Amino acid sequence: MAPTHQPEHRSKRCDGHSVGVLITDDHGRILIGDRTDGAGVAPVAGHIYDAHSGPRSAAIDEVREETGLTVTRLTFITSGWRANRCRRGDGPDGPGHTWYLYRARTAGQLRLAPDSYRAMWWADPAELRTLAARTVGYARGNLSDTEWAQAPGIEPVWVLWLHKADLDALPLGSKNLDDVEETLPHCLPTQAIDLTSVADDTGRAS
Repeated sequence: MAPTHQPEHRSKRCDGHSVGVLITDDHGRILIGDRTDGAGVAPVAGHIYDAHSGPRSAAIDEVREETGLTVTRLTFITSGWRANRCRRGDGPDGPGHTWYLYRARTAGQLRLAPDSYRAMWWADPAELRTLAARTVGYARGNLSDTEWAQAPGIEPVWVLWLHKADLDALPLGSKNLDDVEETLPHCLPTQAIDLTSVADDTGRAS
């Protein structure tokens, strides 16, 4: 059960509340980005009560700030407590966040926030499954931190959310999900190794 603590409005500390937004297009793809802090590949997300009045306003604002896109439709999917650590430190209820997950359609020109993402692109279900498999491998110790930084999978906290949002796109078994979930209390995002010198010929926004 999620904590019932009422958040304070603070700017630089973790408020214990996060919003995540699955931005989709007409082809069934989801907008994802390679995070600069080394956490992995993820859709848009951010804290809520540091600069926003609530989950819905945070979702709209974070999409604009992180991608330059304007939300034209926003649909609530689910919410729940997750044990993912925060680079700002623990929130008022300790490690973890109460998450609010949305699906969005957008308009405008993609313009990523370079302090948040190294690149952003539209991923189809096949790519999401490949990235999720890499995360499972990382959770099981089959990838080193350097290998993860060079070619990350989905940020661990996002694996279950993507699974819940679309079971057909990410049909992971319970053992795979459990292995990834067990990493959340121990996986603290840190600044990724510098890969800016590596040429990117994928056609992704950067």
